[in-house]
Amino acid sequence: MACLQRAMFAPSWLACHAVTYATRGNARIQGVENRGRKVFDGRIEEGQSMVIPQYYGVVKRASEQGFEWITFTTCHSPMRSSFSGRNSVLKAMPQEVVMNEHNVRASSCVEVE
Repeated sequence: MACLQRAMFAPSWLACHAVTYATRGNARIQGVENRGRKVFDGRIEEGQSMVIPQYYGVVKRASEQGFEWITFTTCHSPMRSSFSGRNSVLKAMPQEVVMNEHNVRASSCVEVE
């Protein structure tokens, strides 16, 4: 996968463990556990790798040089879900769940999704 200069890869999570290996450039990576506590906030450089436990949310932001990486997963059919965008996991949730999860009214719920 690749991110152009200073681009951000949408926040997402995998349903299996993953090892990300940086093949070119570098990026800032932030990761949170399934309860929302930040567990990683650092940089990954070309030639480095990092382990991402299943269901941990991750966001990647490329540096000025851009960033390319490959990800190895521990399952044969990995499922990746984004927290934003047209394939957002929030769009699949019932409105009542999103309202309670984010403590917003129905009118604001459409903006969150």
